[in-house]
Amino acid sequence: MNSALICDAPGILSVVGWQQQVVPALTWWRRLLASGVSMLVLRSDEPTAQAMAEALPGASLHCLEGPALPSLAALARAMASVGADVSRSWMLSQDPQAFVLAAQIGCVGGVAVAVPAPAKIPGLVVHEARNLADVPRVMIPPQGGCWHDHDTLGA
Repeated sequence: MNSALICDAPGILSVVGWQQQVVPALTWWRRLLASGVSMLVLRSDEPTAQAMAEALPGASLHCLEGPALPSLAALARAMASVGADVSRSWMLSQDPQAFVLAAQIGCVGGVAVAVPAPAKIPGLVVHEARNLADVPRVMIPPQGGCWHDHDTLGA
């Protein structure tokens, strides 16, 4: 099973501000997606989902549209549909409730993008990144190594 990036769209993925927010991150996303990492986009709207599909052709990309965070069961189904191992996956968000969901499902970590990290989410370490392009700098698993490297994680 592969790792996944779970991106909670509000505030970080939008066609409004696409050039400033998303384009700088596309290089590292393409590299990870080419190595088998999947991407789930939560609370996406149709224009954002379409823009993501066009920017990342051929990627294992799954968008869950709608204004609310998905239920734990819906997120688990989406993770299974892209063959993702939750225990090797990370949540990117600006919403503390998204990190609670990530902890409940068993993600390895979270990244608060362009906002302060929540004070404490039981069962989840949340790091802070200045923007989407800064995310890889803080995505270091608790045991060290590279977050998407299956050998490092003991697979």
